[in-house]
Amino acid sequence: MERRGVLGFGPTARASRYTVSIPVRYRPFGDFGWTETRTINISCTGVLFETDEPLTVDTPIELRFDLPVEIGGTGEGELSCFGQVVRTIMPPASDTPHAAAAAVSDFHVTEQ
Repeated sequence: MERRGVLGFGPTARASRYTVSIPVRYRPFGDFGWTETRTINISCTGVLFETDEPLTVDTPIELRFDLPVEIGGTGEGELSCFGQVVRTIMPPASDTPHAAAAAVSDFHVTEQ
């Protein structure tokens, strides 16, 4: 039996990354306000996304986005992911956004 990743697609042995730029909202867990940005890539174990400011590694985080049909989504619900920041990427130039990688530990789909 093939093991599936936390988001339900792809094997866990080596997470394939899908280069997908879609709208995503994120917030540190427990905060009220959301920050809107875009994903850079998605795998079965996490999400790499743009940020306005660097996020601290180990910050618990919540992300929400529509899972694209191209990687197993139905287009009929919003995916709410919970996890933590595992990496922050500083921009190489001032006109490039920061980025953060979040490992996903749990998720659920909200029907739209």
